[in-house]
Amino acid sequence: MLDLRTLKKVDFCVVVLSNCSETLGGAHDSPVKKQYADYIKATSACEKVIRRDIARTYPEHEFFKEKDGLGQESLFNVMKAYSLHDREVGYCQGSGFIVGLLLMQVKDWWLIQKFLSCVCM
Repeated sequence: MLDLRTLKKVDFCVVVLSNCSETLGGAHDSPVKKQYADYIKATSACEKVIRRDIARTYPEHEFFKEKDGLGQESLFNVMKAYSLHDREVGYCQGSGFIVGLLLMQVKDWWLIQKFLSCVCM
């Protein structure tokens, strides 16, 4: 369960990401971008569960409602990448709503990783 202090960090990070997305951490030459591409090519043990939950995440939102559309594929790719990036956590049911909210604001994995590191500090 999130406490008030964590929620304040989340609010702060969302504002930072939505207002400064182009200036955060080396967008074009970031090693995180290469790592993300490697994760997309890899196989995660969580893929089946992630796919099942994708359709349940913001089903009425324009970006996510098309089956196998850009929104659902973006959400799947970020969730899969995270499951490979943090193998201890893997995939957590419901986390797609957080990632989906972030994808509505920013489209790049490296920015979402910045957000996650901000919240987890």
